[in-house]
Amino acid sequence: MSKWLLGGAFALGSIVFTGTEAEAAPTFCGAPTPGLQETCDLYHSYCAAYLEDPASLDRSTLREIPSGAKARFAASELTQVTLGYLTTPNPQVAVVYGDDYPSCELLMTGMQYSDLLLAYRDWREGEGAQFAATAPFEPVSKREMPRAYAAVFLAAPREDGRVTEITLNWNLSEVGLTRLKVSYQPEREHTRLLLGQGAN
Repeated sequence: MSKWLLGGAFALGSIVFTGTEAEAAPTFCGAPTPGLQETCDLYHSYCAAYLEDPASLDRSTLREIPSGAKARFAASELTQVTLGYLTTPNPQVAVVYGDDYPSCELLMTGMQYSDLLLAYRDWREGEGAQFAATAPFEPVSKREMPRAYAAVFLAAPREDGRVTEITLNWNLSEVGLTRLKVSYQPEREHTRLLLGQGAN
């Protein structure tokens, strides 16, 4: 099992062409990225169909997120649109589905930041270069390394007028918890400003 899968990650998007010479909309798992292969497999198994067609998800199979987890991992406004979660064959990976336009989030533990960073950089040097990002994906700690975390928000326009939003978080104090959330949102003020800066 790869180090990336042990730490977990999330993935998104599919390539859509408007013509033989048209550029594809920016995506996450449309092109091979060695460090993300197993992550992309997870995405295509659990997220891709739901993001494209929310009605494809059998909501009766979802488990309710415990109240403690809601308070710990999600803001109150997020829990209002959280549908539930699924477990996976890997006990370190769970999938959370949201009804906010929609969203799919992979929660995983045990990730080493160095492995996550390498995979992220590989993606950013390829198809991820088309995404605008708020900041570099670098660890931050206000006190000491055991409390370190890293986070980045990325966005790219979709051909249907919406925006693909990606939120990637890694937290050392939570046993290397990695959260990768993908959602298809209408363009909002903060994404409009970010996209206006161009991919970076």
